[in-house]
Amino acid sequence: MAGSPQAWYQLAEARAVLRCCVERQPDLIRGEQKFVRTTDIWWSFDRDDARVARLDQIMAQHLAPLFENRSSSDVLRAAGVLVSVDMAIDAVLPAARAGNSGNPAYVASLPVIDLSLGRAVA
Repeated sequence: MAGSPQAWYQLAEARAVLRCCVERQPDLIRGEQKFVRTTDIWWSFDRDDARVARLDQIMAQHLAPLFENRSSSDVLRAAGVLVSVDMAIDAVLPAARAGNSGNPAYVASLPVIDLSLGRAVA
């Protein structure tokens, strides 16, 4: 991977799986953590869904060699380390559904992934 690596969500297989997620959106799973006076609630896409699991694998396989080689933070950032599977799926859906989808900062942090042109822009 000489130079700046391609982001994991730009890979052809990842884009194909993301297209499938647009056609039929994965289910959401509710998570929560209770504190004394409050409860934090969040949503994530179901990891038992084969498409979500495959995106997890693609991301891990793409990023693992960079971590093993102790790549710089700039290289890791270019490879998409800051973009989770939930974020990539949210980026291609008409509206964000997972994570902190009600937070404008979360929505603004989503990458722009153009599935019709077969390329992504961070």
